[in-house]
Amino acid sequence: MGVDKLLQKSIVYFITVIYLLLPFHKASAYDGLLHLQPLYSGKDINSGILVSTATDGNLNTTHTIGIRNSQTGTLFYHFGSPVTINAYQISSSSVMRIYLNFYDANKVLIKSIHYTEIFNDGVKHDIEPVSNVSYVALHNVSTVQVVIKEFDVFGSMSPDTTAPAIPTDFTGTGGDGSASLDWNDNNEADLQGYNVYQSTDGVNFTKITASPITTSNYHVTGLTNGITYYFAVTAVDTSGNESARSPSVSVTFIPPPEEVADVRADAKYDRVKLSWTRPESEFFSYVKIYRKKIERQSFWDQLFGTTAVSAETTSDGYTPMF
Repeated sequence: MGVDKLLQKSIVYFITVIYLLLPFHKASAYDGLLHLQPLYSGKDINSGILVSTATDGNLNTTHTIGIRNSQTGTLFYHFGSPVTINAYQISSSSVMRIYLNFYDANKVLIKSIHYTEIFNDGVKHDIEPVSNVSYVALHNVSTVQVVIKEFDVFGSMSPDTTAPAIPTDFTGTGGDGSASLDWNDNNEADLQGYNVYQSTDGVNFTKITASPITTSNYHVTGLTNGITYYFAVTAVDTSGNESARSPSVSVTFIPPPEEVADVRADAKYDRVKLSWTRPESEFFSYVKIYRKKIERQSFWDQLFGTTAVSAETTSDGYTPMF
C-alpha cells in the first residue's frame, strides 16, 4: 500500500509540473490597443469588412487571413488618432509568413516587421517605439492561409502636434458699427473650429472669440464708424493645435451723410446765389453742386412738351459744375 500511495503522489506531481510548464493564455493577456476592437479584413488597408474574432480575447475563436494578394489577405485596424506602438502579440494555430506593417495617417509605411513562425504561442514582443501610427496591418505574404487566434499591439496615444491648415479666402465687409467676415471651410477630420482676431494697427492682434466657433463666418459688432479695423482667422483642432493666422483684411465703414437741407437759390441777372444747411454728420466733408441747362422752348415744344437738354450726367439731367 505504501508503494502504491507513493506512486500516485509521483504521478500527480508529474502531471502538475507538466501543466505548469505548458503555455497558458488568459484573455486578459491580450489587453492592448486592439482588445475588443473590430478589425478590417481586405486586400489592403484601403477597404475591408469588419471582423472581431482576432481581438475578442478568446483563443478558441480564430480568423483566417487569405493567401497573399487575395481579397482577404490583409487584417488591419485604423486608429482614430495617431498612436505610439512599443510591442505586439500574435497567437496562431498555423504556419505564419506575414508582414506586420505600421502606417501613418496618409497610409505611408513607417515600419515593417517580417514575421515568420511555425506555431506562435502568443509571446509579447517588445520593439523600438513606432510613433504616429494610424494603421496597423498583418499582410500574408505566403501562398497558404494563416489562422490567427489573437492579435494585439501595445503602446499609447501619440500626442497630436500637427496644426490645421490656415483658413483660405478670408474676406471682410464693413457695416454700420460692424463687420461681416467669411472664409472657406477647413476639412481636417479633427477640426474643432476657428478663432477670430482683431487689430487697429494691423500688427497687434487680440482674439475676440471666447472659444473656437464652428461656422466659417463671423459678425463683429460694437465697432466705431470711420476707424480702420484689421481681422484675421485661425483654425483649431481637438488637440488644441492652432494654425497660423490668415492674411488679414481691413474694414472701414463711413456712413453716408444726411442730405443737405434748406437749399435756396437767389437769382440775379447773370448769376445765382445758392445757400443750404449742411449735414451735422461728423463724416461730412463737402458738397457737390450740379446744374441742368434747359434750352428755350418754342411754342410747339411747349405745346407738346418736348425738352432738349445740352448735357446730362445724372438720371434727371444734371451735370456737375465743380
